[in-house]
Amino acid sequence: MKLLFIVPSAALLLATPAVAYEPFTAWSGVYVGAQVDYGWGRAQLPQARPSAGYTIYTNLERTEGVAGTLRGSYNLKTGAWVVGGEAELGRANANATLPDWAFGGYGKSDMDSVGMARLRAGYAINNTLYYATGGLAFAHTQANFADLPAFDINSETKNGWTLGFGAERALTDKWTTRLEYRYSDFGRFSDPNATANLGWKDYNSITEHVIRLGFNYKF
Repeated sequence: MKLLFIVPSAALLLATPAVAYEPFTAWSGVYVGAQVDYGWGRAQLPQARPSAGYTIYTNLERTEGVAGTLRGSYNLKTGAWVVGGEAELGRANANATLPDWAFGGYGKSDMDSVGMARLRAGYAINNTLYYATGGLAFAHTQANFADLPAFDINSETKNGWTLGFGAERALTDKWTTRLEYRYSDFGRFSDPNATANLGWKDYNSITEHVIRLGFNYKF
């Protein structure tokens, strides 16, 4: 199972005993980090015919996959509160293949890269920072529509939004680890000139839940 590497690591993050050095107070500064994501969500590929007497035909399918991202961030600590921002970019492998539609043909949705620009605010207790985060998200997605022998591909980078929360723990004065959950909505884009089903509009809509495990180095 893809969660096997996350569950033990999460237990380690939450159960790590206090270390010998003084409580971590130097949250302020520049960080770089990397993380592994496990995500699941929903792909919706409806088709609509803009003519009287026709309704939208749609189908939902679960997406699932992993991603690896690199991150740069800056924190500013004032009292016990920590605020900052971070930017991320990485590769993803999340996809869904929809069952054959009743009138023939099929649809497929893929997401191969993700990125985010987020603000973060949290409260530090000893060596652990509890935080909430939110901001902009984007993903490069591709939707395939087929009504054989016709075939249509629509590839686009779609902007959306993301919200999340998590906990980050200092391991040393330079290294931290974090466990985070986030939700992202990348909106919907259309393919008005679909060749697979003339006269119809094809769409691709993706939302995603993600559990993330990461490590950071402070300069």
